Amino acid sequence: MVHNDGVSSAWAITGRGAGMTEVRGPVPGRWMRRGAGLVVVVWLLGMLLTATPAGAAAARLHAGDRLFADDFLTSANGAISLVVQADGDVVLEAPDGTPRWSAGTGGHPGATLVMQPDGNLVVRAASGETLWQSGTVGTGAYLQVYDDGRFDVVAVGGQPVWTSGTSYHPARLGLRDALGVDQRLQSPDGGYELLLAEDGNLVLSDAAGPAWESETGGSGGERLAVAPDGDLVLTAADGSIVWRSNTAGSGVVSLRLEDDGRLVLADLTGAARWHTPAHPTLAPSSAEVVATSCADVDGPVPRESTVVASGFRVHPCLAGAVDQLVADALVDGVELGGGGWRSAEAQIELRRVNCGESEVDVWEKAASECFPATANPGRSRHERGLAIDFTQDGRILTADSPGFAWLVAHAEQYGLENLPSEPWHWSVDGG
Repeated sequence: MVHNDGVSSAWAITGRGAGMTEVRGPVPGRWMRRGAGLVVVVWLLGMLLTATPAGAAAARLHAGDRLFADDFLTSANGAISLVVQADGDVVLEAPDGTPRWSAGTGGHPGATLVMQPDGNLVVRAASGETLWQSGTVGTGAYLQVYDDGRFDVVAVGGQPVWTSGTSYHPARLGLRDALGVDQRLQSPDGGYELLLAEDGNLVLSDAAGPAWESETGGSGGERLAVAPDGDLVLTAADGSIVWRSNTAGSGVVSLRLEDDGRLVLADLTGAARWHTPAHPTLAPSSAEVVATSCADVDGPVPRESTVVASGFRVHPCLAGAVDQLVADALVDGVELGGGGWRSAEAQIELRRVNCGESEVDVWEKAASECFPATANPGRSRHERGLAIDFTQDGRILTADSPGFAWLVAHAEQYGLENLPSEPWHWSVDGG
C-alpha cells in the first residue's frame, strides 16, 4: 500500500521479501529493492510518496532472511515498524517514530538483522561478530511484528519463544474517537497509560502504579470521548454522564497523554485548556498552559517532534486544527487525504527531481525556477510540519476539485491558507 506519512491510497504491492514482483497502480516513480521488500518513491506534483509491503506477510522475517541498513518490517496495519538503522541499531518504532524497543547495537554501521536457520534472531556486525541475540536456537521459526506494538520470535507451532515485551496504544483521542472498556491511551514514549477499567474508573498509571484516576469505579462508565462542545465526558450505557472535565465551550478538539504523565485537552491551536497534574504531583489542577504556537516554529523539525493527526504528520501546534478540519470536511461529504511533514533529506531529493541535479540547482536556484515550484531546503513549510498537500479520492487537488472548493470556503477557520499557484498546497501562512 502506498503511504505518505500515514496516509494510504490505492496503490498496492503483493508478494513478500525479495519475491515481491507485482505492483498495482502503475505510476511514474523510482523503485528501490531492499532486503525486506520493495520500496517505492513516487514524485507527484511535489508530493513525496513511499510504498511499503501491505498485509500480514510484510510483518514476518523467515528463517534465512536478513535485513540490512535502512530496511524495515511493518506490522499488518503498517503502524509498527522494526527498523535496522544506519548506525547498526535495531529499533521498534511506533507510528510517530518514537522507539518502543532497541537492541542497543548502535555504533556498528553495516550491521544486519538475521533470522538464522537454527531459529536464533541475531544482530550481526559487518565483521561477523554477534552484537545481540534472542537466544532461541532450536526453537524459533520466524520473527513477527504485531499491530499491538511488539515483535516475537515464533516457533513452528505459532507459540512465541521470545518477545520484546512492548506495547503500543494511541496517544490522542480526537473528536471522532472514543475509548471503550479495557481500551487504553499511551504516552508517545510508552511510559504512561490511561485505562478505562471494567468498573468504569479511568486510571492513569506508569510502571510504579496509579498516578491519577477519575474516581468513578462502579459508575458503569463505558465510553470516554471529546464531545463536540469541547467537554471530555465519560458516559454509561444509557448515555448518562458519570464524569466530565467541565471544558464545554473552551474550543477543545482533542485529548492527548503526554510523556510527563499529563492528560491534556487542547484546542485547535494546540493550546492546553485543561490538564491533569504532571506525575507524581497528585493535587487537582485545571490551570491553562500555552502550547507551542505555530508562529514560533521558524525552522525544520525532526520527525520525533511531529505527531499524526487524522492521517497527516504535522507539528503538534497544527494537530488539533487538522483533526477538526478533516472531521468537518467528512461531514460535508469531502474525504481529504494527502501528506504533511517532510524530512530535510526528502526536501533535498525533491529539489534534485524538480530543480536539477547540481548543487547550485539544489541549494541556490529560486523555488519559482523549479517545476513544479519547490522551496529551498530549510525553507519549506513541510519541513516544519506546517503545510499539507491535499488529495481527494487518491488524486492531487486541482482548482476544479470539490475538495479545493471546500477548503477555499472553510480552511481559514482552521488556520490554513492556500499557495495560489498550487491548489493542493495549504499552510499556516500560505507559503
